[in-house]
Amino acid sequence: MKTDAHTHTPLSKAARTDLRSRSLDFLRYPLAIVVLVVHTCSAHNFTNNGCDTDLLDFGAVRWLFLFVRAFLSDQSVPVYFFIAGYLFFLNISLTRQIYTRKLRNRFRSLLVPYVLWNLLAFAATLPSLPSPDAGRVVRRIGAALIGVAYEPDGLTFPADAPMWFVRNLMVMAAAAPLLAWLLKRTGGWCVAFFGIVWALPATRHLGGWQLQEAVFFFSWGAWMSRSRREMMAEFGRFRLVSFAVYPTAAIAAALLSGPYPQAAYACKTVAIVSGLFFAYNIAAAIVSRHRTTAATRLAPAAFFVYSSHYIILAPTSRALASIIGPASAATGLAYYLLTAATTAAIATGAYAAMRRYTPRLLSPLVGGRI
Repeated sequence: MKTDAHTHTPLSKAARTDLRSRSLDFLRYPLAIVVLVVHTCSAHNFTNNGCDTDLLDFGAVRWLFLFVRAFLSDQSVPVYFFIAGYLFFLNISLTRQIYTRKLRNRFRSLLVPYVLWNLLAFAATLPSLPSPDAGRVVRRIGAALIGVAYEPDGLTFPADAPMWFVRNLMVMAAAAPLLAWLLKRTGGWCVAFFGIVWALPATRHLGGWQLQEAVFFFSWGAWMSRSRREMMAEFGRFRLVSFAVYPTAAIAAALLSGPYPQAAYACKTVAIVSGLFFAYNIAAAIVSRHRTTAATRLAPAAFFVYSSHYIILAPTSRALASIIGPASAATGLAYYLLTAATTAAIATGAYAAMRRYTPRLLSPLVGGRI
């Protein structure tokens, strides 16, 4: 009988499935908060009383940014893609009927909230736009829904920028039959190829990095699911390795980012991959010891926090910047901490209030995740 890699006690199949489900639920909210923190720690130039201040000139703030980039940046979305691929193919044979049913479900759970959140984000920018004609409004709405390219990497973000993940997830769901065909004929070799394309500097920034990330991690999860590999057992084997490799690679990426950017890039790539193992093993270790945790209870709010935080963050950061006036290491750290905490509290509180008082209004915004 298989044992729990975290407690070394025998587990039944039902117990392993329950632990996997609770571990994935545990991850959802913290991963959304990680994305929020990364977006909070983006701007570092401020104007106070007519004086321009770059907070990166202060060592404490500079180390905060290094920490966020090394340990948190680009860590959440790969985990989300992997989980999505794993669950999409879990315990099914992808027949035409099942594929059609899954696409109908994704219409409600992904496409509807994707459109609504991007329209809300677009509406939030209208007061700052000049009065355009009807044609320009239509074009701007189209760009808000699909995404606008930013050079030099060719990254594309819709109006509600974090929703690029949902956009690419819909692409992967639509391409599921092609992916199933590839996995059937090549096994894990196509996943390895996708990983190489994603990881190599020469191919990672050809203009489709976001799609490369989606293809690799979604396919990896799909391969593991189709191969009937239990996530808990497979990731548990690398528990101690992930606890050592992820922080080591992240620290190395931070230390090498200045003098050796290519080495830092390689270390960050290792941190992203090992971070997937690290995140799941941490979650499994916690939920195996505690039946109910705060993160598990907050799991239903994760999608709302992920989708709404970018819209809430802009006015919140402006308000706190005007109050705090970040112009030193202490005020800079206070600004970033309060901005992240306030944005998270507003988003989580809004979800809780809407869930209690306006569930019908909330449901389409979260794809039925109430």
